[in-house]
Amino acid sequence: MPLFLLGFFLGSLLLCPAIGILLLSRGIFQNFLSPRMQYRLWLLFLGLLALPLLPPGLAKPFENFSLALFLEIPSYREMLHPESSLSGTLPAASHWMNDFFLPSQGEGLSLCLLLLGLLWLSGACFLGLGMRKAALRLRAVKRSSQPLKNPQIRKLYDNCREEAGIKKNIPLRTTALLKSPVFTGIIHPCIYLPLSLVLGYSQDTHSLPEASEKVSRQELRCLLLHELQHYRQKDAFLCLLMNLAKLLYWFHPLVRYALKEMAGDRELSCDASVLGLLDETEYQAYGLTLLHFAEQASLPFGAGLNGSFRQIRRRIQVIASYQKPTWHKKLQSLGVFLLTALLLCPFVPALWAHASDKDSYHWDFDGKPVVSLDLASYFEGYEGCFVLYDSCEDSFYIYRMDQALTRFSPNSTYKIYDALLGLEEGIIRPENSLLPWDGSLYPFDAWNRDQNLASAMDASVNWYFQSIDRELGKDILRNYFRDIGYGNADLGAPLSSYWMEASLKISPAEQVLLLRRLWEEGLGFAPEHVKALQEALLLQTSEEGTLYGKTGTGQIGEKAYSGWFVGCLERREGSQFFALYLRGDSGASGSRAARTALRILAEEESL
Repeated sequence: MPLFLLGFFLGSLLLCPAIGILLLSRGIFQNFLSPRMQYRLWLLFLGLLALPLLPPGLAKPFENFSLALFLEIPSYREMLHPESSLSGTLPAASHWMNDFFLPSQGEGLSLCLLLLGLLWLSGACFLGLGMRKAALRLRAVKRSSQPLKNPQIRKLYDNCREEAGIKKNIPLRTTALLKSPVFTGIIHPCIYLPLSLVLGYSQDTHSLPEASEKVSRQELRCLLLHELQHYRQKDAFLCLLMNLAKLLYWFHPLVRYALKEMAGDRELSCDASVLGLLDETEYQAYGLTLLHFAEQASLPFGAGLNGSFRQIRRRIQVIASYQKPTWHKKLQSLGVFLLTALLLCPFVPALWAHASDKDSYHWDFDGKPVVSLDLASYFEGYEGCFVLYDSCEDSFYIYRMDQALTRFSPNSTYKIYDALLGLEEGIIRPENSLLPWDGSLYPFDAWNRDQNLASAMDASVNWYFQSIDRELGKDILRNYFRDIGYGNADLGAPLSSYWMEASLKISPAEQVLLLRRLWEEGLGFAPEHVKALQEALLLQTSEEGTLYGKTGTGQIGEKAYSGWFVGCLERREGSQFFALYLRGDSGASGSRAARTALRILAEEESL
């Protein structure tokens, strides 16, 4: 939940420049936009509002347009687990399965987000009560309405439908609870006419004096054509989306302003569509009809003629200057729409809370057999998965395929490859991997001394590997991770913490495949460097075989909520490469992952 809230609120901030671009484009190119295309621009706006709420994966086509190409936007995951938070499994030198981790300073941010979330929910509930009142009013209108029985108006309505090119027979009903016509309904669309309008209908062709309570045939024709255009534009559905946006973004003044502008452009679009059906001699009559009915009350969940004084004045100005669009004008409008959409593309990944298909790994198993395991009893209430490759049988054994292909933050398991990169670049050497302690005091005695590769790996000393990263630099690291295919190879978060519940992610399946390639010297690294790394990863030797591995822990606040154990068990028959990942509300640490994996390796006869 904290991640979603932070993504939502950060997305709300990013909406400001996106809406600014939309409004700027709409203002600059107003003379090139037809009213209908100007209204369609707001569909882009509704799409942007929906992005923080959508599931991951769908934003992949927009990745090349990402704002990250122009500026480095910090991951909101990294904001919850900032640089000063020391994540990952920190086993003591005397026993590699002991786990130590420091509380994350992101806990304060999580609490702040929770309070903001409660405030947002309170505002949404308050606004929702007002919308419920409007929904009850709409319900009353529906219940009080009666089917239109006036044959003259029915005949006029059928002519209007034919004129507008609408084949669907949209019901026409009358009610005493309205003062102006309204179109509403998504699944069952309907047009509601005020009873006073039906009773005052006159067969007179031309408009009647303003003081008259009667409605001429020409005025009613204009009203019906307008409401039918709302149906053609799917405005009932768009009204629903606008109300949802108003509910979700009630705190965002720019969103509220944009929604008001969208409502005004909706009516302008309908006006233009109606004018396109009328003769030039009828434009004045349409404008007078608009003035007569626009100030009347309407339904919040419907589309009608109502609007503010500024919107009414603007609509009258558009009607007075209206000219039927030429093909040249239509092409210009389309060009402005496409240009605006292109300008908004960079905001798509930034607004999407999980805007990349990189969170999933697509694997074809290299044509090797895959055996599905049932290991639920080993996980003792925790979510998780287990992946093993047996080199002797050349087969994969997997528990929970869905999670095995999902990418998670590697936490301290990334140190396997970070150490290897340090060896390759000469920052540390197999014969001399010592790095001096800078005197900073850490809460673990094992950290407060000079470290070599073996001791740093055994105690999972963060500062040791962070020193290697600083020497390597982000560009070299990124290139290495891409070359070896390490998960998503995303180093978007700060250099000191990209592997700690931040941007870098890898799936359990990839952990196994990569470790196997490393062991078989298929990654192109120097054999002496691979050997030095293996010696640092050595955990224990017994009659069962030789065990190598690395744990990793992720935490929220003071509670561990995810654990890794990645390694290799060299038996007489052959090597087994494995990765176990688990997560839960608390206690899902690297040490628990290690104990669970060792139980599986020892007790499962099928492995």
